[in-house]
Amino acid sequence: MKEREQNILDAARQVFGDHGFYQTKIQDIADTAGIGKGTVYEYFASKQDLFCRMVRHSLSLYIHRVRASMSGGDCLTRLRGYIAINKQIVNNSGALMDMFLSNGSVGEDEALRKEIMSLFLEAKTELIGMVEDALTMGEGEGAIRKDIEISLAAEMFLHMTMGYCQGLCRTGKDAPEEILLNMFLRGAGPR
Repeated sequence: MKEREQNILDAARQVFGDHGFYQTKIQDIADTAGIGKGTVYEYFASKQDLFCRMVRHSLSLYIHRVRASMSGGDCLTRLRGYIAINKQIVNNSGALMDMFLSNGSVGEDEALRKEIMSLFLEAKTELIGMVEDALTMGEGEGAIRKDIEISLAAEMFLHMTMGYCQGLCRTGKDAPEEILLNMFLRGAGPR
């Protein structure tokens, strides 16, 4: 990716996060990136194209960071890493996260909504796979019961983590990863 394209995507992430999809103008993004409006169109065909590519790029960075946080150690270390990186990302991306999590982020544009939902589903599938791998490892280590449905447990862990991180961000509190991990393990840990 070219440096200028990266700068435009970074500016788009900031401006879309601050103002939402409909209130953002390409000129706002160009101003934030320190370039002319026409330069944005050299890299992106439309505001919708820029938004989709910004979402795709943001999700790619997110997946990369999650993968790195879960790359070593035993099952519980990997799950703690997943919680920790999500706490950090949610805390540092408040406005953009709020926009993504609100149902009205792209309004009535059904094609754009479908494309964005497809990107999120791809990312979610990859995340669930990473958590499934950690839980499967945990079965072998004795940290996770062998009688649970791993794919369901992985999806539950994903949603529990996001809710936990959003709650911490909303309240301005911080709590150790161990709190969520213990809540999760009460239902999935050894009997």
